[in-house]
Amino acid sequence: MTLCIAAACEDGRGRQRVVIGTDWRMSGAIAAGADIQDKLYWINDDIAVLISGEVTRAIELRDTYRRLLRSMESKQPPEPLDHYNIRSFVNAGCRMYKRKLADEVVTFATGLIYEDFRKAVAKKEIPQSVAIPIYQKVEKQDFECEMLMVAFIEDDQFIFQIQRSGHVEECENFGIVGEGTYMAEAFLYLRGHSSDCSVGLALYDVWEAMKMSATVVDSVSGECTIDILYPPGERGVHVEAEVHSYGSQIHGRDVEEAIWNQEGQKFSETPERFAGA
Repeated sequence: MTLCIAAACEDGRGRQRVVIGTDWRMSGAIAAGADIQDKLYWINDDIAVLISGEVTRAIELRDTYRRLLRSMESKQPPEPLDHYNIRSFVNAGCRMYKRKLADEVVTFATGLIYEDFRKAVAKKEIPQSVAIPIYQKVEKQDFECEMLMVAFIEDDQFIFQIQRSGHVEECENFGIVGEGTYMAEAFLYLRGHSSDCSVGLALYDVWEAMKMSATVVDSVSGECTIDILYPPGERGVHVEAEVHSYGSQIHGRDVEEAIWNQEGQKFSETPERFAGA
C-alpha cells in the first residue's frame, strides 16, 4: 500500500495552490512492497491524480477518465470542464469503471459481457442458481485502488477522494488515501490545516504527516516526494523535496533537513511550523 496527501492552500497573494505528498511504496504483482514507485499521474496536463493500492487498477481508472474527457472534447461543440460539471465528471468516471469491472467478472464466469448476461438472465437462458453468485461477485468487486484527483477550474482548486468502493468525496481542506490515512489525518487535524493556510504551512503539514505515518505504519515508505500544484497557465516553480529519514524529531520540531522555497531560502527552522510562502 502507500500514502498520498493533497492539501489545499494559498500563496502570499491569495492564489490557490495544492501541496501533494506521496511515498514511494509500490503495490502489485510487479514489485510488491518496493520503494520505487512515484504515485503522481496525470489525466491531462491540468488534472493530476495520486494513486494508492494496485497500480494496474489505478492506471485503468486513470485511463477511464482520459477516455471520458476525450469523449467530452469530441462533442460538437466541445464540452469543457467547468464549475458546473466537474463533479458529474468525477462520478461518471467511477460509474464507467464499475461497469468495466462488472464486464470483467461476468466475462470470466460466462464469456458474456454484463449487459448480455443480464438479458440472458431475464430470458431465463441462465438459471437463477448460476446468476445469483455472479451478481454477488459483481457487487463485491471493488476498485482495488484509491485515488486523489486534483483539478483546477478557472484558478479554483478541487480535490476529490475516490474510495475503493467507488464512492466519491469532495475535500475542502485536504484529502488522503492509503494505509497511513488514519495517522496522516490525525496530524493534519491536529495542525488545524485548512485551505487558507499558506504554502509554507501546507508544506510542513504534509511533510510531518508523511514522516510520522512512515514511523508507525510499516506499509508506508520512509521516502516521499512533495510537490506544489499550480493552476494551468500560471508561471511558477515546480517544487519537489525529497525527505529522507535522518531521525528527525518531529515532536520537538528538531527538523534536520529543511525544505527550501523557490528562492533557495530555508523556511523557518524555529519550533513553530515553517513560515508562510
